Amino acid sequence: MEYTKRLAKLACGIEYEKLPPEVIKLAKDAILDTIGVTLAGSIDESARIITEYVEEIGGRPEATIINKKIKSSVINATLANGAMGHILDYDDVSFTIIGHPAVVTLPAGLAIAERDRLSGKQLIAAFVTGYEVTAALGRAMCPTFCSQGWHSTSTLGTFGATATAGKLLGLAVDQMVTALGIAGSEAAGVKGNMGTMTKHFHAGRTASDGVRAALLSKKGYTATPEIFEGKDSFCRVFSKEYDLDKMIANFGNPYDLVHHGCLFKKWPSVYATHPIIEASLYLAETYNIKPDQVKIVTVSTPPLSRDVLFYKDPKNGVQGKFSAAFVVASSIVKRQVNLTEFTDEVVQLPEIQRLIKKVDHIVDPEYKDGTYAPATEDGPTRAKVLVELYNGRTLEKEIQFAKGSPQRRLTEAELVEKYESCAGLVISKEKVDQTIDILLNLEKQATLQNLVSLIS
Repeated sequence: MEYTKRLAKLACGIEYEKLPPEVIKLAKDAILDTIGVTLAGSIDESARIITEYVEEIGGRPEATIINKKIKSSVINATLANGAMGHILDYDDVSFTIIGHPAVVTLPAGLAIAERDRLSGKQLIAAFVTGYEVTAALGRAMCPTFCSQGWHSTSTLGTFGATATAGKLLGLAVDQMVTALGIAGSEAAGVKGNMGTMTKHFHAGRTASDGVRAALLSKKGYTATPEIFEGKDSFCRVFSKEYDLDKMIANFGNPYDLVHHGCLFKKWPSVYATHPIIEASLYLAETYNIKPDQVKIVTVSTPPLSRDVLFYKDPKNGVQGKFSAAFVVASSIVKRQVNLTEFTDEVVQLPEIQRLIKKVDHIVDPEYKDGTYAPATEDGPTRAKVLVELYNGRTLEKEIQFAKGSPQRRLTEAELVEKYESCAGLVISKEKVDQTIDILLNLEKQATLQNLVSLIS
């Protein structure tokens, strides 16, 4: 059926002039959001490590490493920027892949666009291309793929990053086929590394691998033309179940970016925590719950959320991002779950630790067979929080779709406010305002040089 070639042809066929206005707007919002969380992530310890590594291995100064005042090769800059964009787990989410497309597609596109002095319109079209290719793989392989332990951001995302880079490099259809074939041997990443710096590395490596695959293909490197449908294809090797017809069916009609994604995060933690946070904050604030009043808390979620939130007794801030117990405790003790809460110091607070031990995270009985529901329906979005107090009172709140989901999107004003709070940590108010103006009017930019100079 030549599925790989058909997908490559669809990807190469995306043009800015043919994009619906709502797709362009969402793409610009996603680019704004991703750059904001990358700026905020750039001051983390793991950002220092990845930047030092990139400096040590060296590279031609082609593209900017955000907030580090240095340039490196497009591959190395993409590695660093992708990793920094995922450090806070504050970047957007796609329900279709149950992962993060923007943080692997944008760094790849931004580096090439800077090097080759390409326009904002070209970056938008390439970003949409990468997002849609990633989603196409998600439709074909999820949720079974995710239930087997693969981190979809760093596996499926490799093809999206490749498509973004290939689009900007002007790859013809056959070259895009080859690039996707190369990407199939680069895709990797397991969920077992969640809660460590390596999860951040997943995003950076994936983005840079996509650039590498596209560059190699452009130079004439070879790869299988059947990376998705061949006998030992990516799909066959990586998943017990997949449907390649879903990969190409309805590609761009509707655009997944609008139809199922993208979800902009209100809280800086894995999305499976968000309905838990919202329910817990509601109960804590509505009933003025005090930590010493709590006897036990039961959190019920679908299996997917239970599998991702595997830190029952987190010891540091990174683990706290993958812990139902911590976000419940922070909601009750601190009455907020923001960047200031996901630190080692807050996680280790005695009152937080005492409350963590009272939280029981279970799979909702509705999912008796333990199977994953399609994320586009309600996969990681649902949560029920039940608080039992020592006085015998029971308080309960269920959230179906947390704030930020496609059903309850953040407004543009809320997105801008989030960007200001993130970018304002590292650049001046004047630069924050200038970058907002550029990003919200990205299609008017002849090159990206002004933008990268402001965030360098």
